Amino acid sequence: MHKRLVRIAALVVINVAFIALLEIASYSILAKFRPKHRYRPPLKRVENQFHPYLGHIHPPNARIQTNRPSTGPTFIETDTEGNSKTPLALEKPQIQIAVTGGSTMFGTGSSSNDETVPSLIERMINDKLGVRAEVVNLGKRGYASFHETVLLDRYLASHQVDLVLAISGFNDAHHGFNFPDIEFGFLTPEVWKEAVPLQRRAERGDLIVLNWADKLSSISHTFDLLHALATGLRKEPPAPDKETDPPEGANTLQNVPERVRLSIVHYSMMNTLAHLRGAEFALFLQPNSKVRPRETFSPDEAAKEPTSRDKRRFTYYNAYFEGIRAADKEFIFHDITGIFPPETAPFYYDLAHYTDRGAAVVAESVVDRIKPLIDKKLHEKSQTGDAHR
Repeated sequence: MHKRLVRIAALVVINVAFIALLEIASYSILAKFRPKHRYRPPLKRVENQFHPYLGHIHPPNARIQTNRPSTGPTFIETDTEGNSKTPLALEKPQIQIAVTGGSTMFGTGSSSNDETVPSLIERMINDKLGVRAEVVNLGKRGYASFHETVLLDRYLASHQVDLVLAISGFNDAHHGFNFPDIEFGFLTPEVWKEAVPLQRRAERGDLIVLNWADKLSSISHTFDLLHALATGLRKEPPAPDKETDPPEGANTLQNVPERVRLSIVHYSMMNTLAHLRGAEFALFLQPNSKVRPRETFSPDEAAKEPTSRDKRRFTYYNAYFEGIRAADKEFIFHDITGIFPPETAPFYYDLAHYTDRGAAVVAESVVDRIKPLIDKKLHEKSQTGDAHR
């Protein structure tokens, strides 16, 4: 009996020593040959949470990092409904405005919530026009016109607004270029690549084990090493949500007309939704660093881009925006793509996001153009006794 216990104890010690040596060796191999590879635990808060009909939403009461400039990271905070916060919360606003759009409206590029385009619109209406206005920022990262339409419908079902402003257009062009299939004019591919397959496996009753690689990598250097080696050896075809280069000479503009029509339909639906709820709607075609004002784009400009893909992208964006400008519309439309001076560096953080200075120029341009709509709504409210004074 005693000898048996000794053998068991020796076996345990040998196994523990072997595992310890294996862990030390794995750590050393990773440190020497993969110095940049380190296990990083998943984020505790997912910033783009899956949503069944919007694709994704932002979590409520969150602090979301948007930029990583050399001076330090910047953050945008969300409210109880997952919307980017705006400064004012008036007890009796005279005008209530909803702004839709993508990450530029959400606040990427801005130094804080106070410096986003919707927040600046709110401040300017109150300070310059003397109107007690409250603005809700419905901008979400990655949202295009389909998302804006569905989100607006959901928001108007439980909130009263007077004006709906879509400051938009870039993501429709961006998605049209990167994901030419018309299906992706609605929800982008990551929904079909990740959420849909998982749901269908569950419907079939398949055994599903999730995040096992992360879990094992988090507790063992050996598993982390094996995962790193397997990842390095695995050669997968490009995922459908990754940008791919079309063949040289391919007609990347072929889908522009159908994408323009789809966007116009979405904005027309937003106009109808707003009117059905007693609000006015206006589309503002947003400025970005690759789109030129009406009829000023030259193919020679695209030729200056560094790569063939950049040339095609530049040309596509301008063709799409020109299509939006030329399309028949049943809603109020403002093209503000030409509001910045030729020297764009101080106004853009990157391709499509604004610095605080750029956001202020956009906000001022919007406020100047919506003043007649504000006056109209105030007059209507005064006639019905609905105006807050």
